[in-house]
Amino acid sequence: MKIDKQLVFALLGIIGSVLLFVGSFLAWVIITNLPRMNTIYGLSLAEGIMLLIIGYLGVIATIITAAYTTKITAIFMVVIGIVSLLTCIIDIASLNAIVFGPYLPTSPLEAGIGIYLCLIGSILILVAGLMFLLKALKKID
Repeated sequence: MKIDKQLVFALLGIIGSVLLFVGSFLAWVIITNLPRMNTIYGLSLAEGIMLLIIGYLGVIATIITAAYTTKITAIFMVVIGIVSLLTCIIDIASLNAIVFGPYLPTSPLEAGIGIYLCLIGSILILVAGLMFLLKALKKID
């Protein structure tokens, strides 16, 4: 039984988009020393809403790219992966700036599971987009 490579790439893109979508709903930042509000969810931040929209775009881009594998659709999928990946990396690197801003005192913070799911989803979208691009360029069968 032969498995179609394009189907595998499409599944990678869909799974990555769903992870990105679900991760934007979950906890992004956990503040360890506040007893009341100690969790900040992705949708309470502008980046979380942006990644929610990118998750929707990722599903649409994956379906279109799987149906019509062209260079433009594959490049669009790669751009979606890069933008979401950079957003996740910047948010993980600057948790204090997300929560407290640059002028307020800092507190011990941990990254929540939501931002890691977004990171994994972004990587999957990027890999799927690169594989579709290689297929469009006829580098792989």
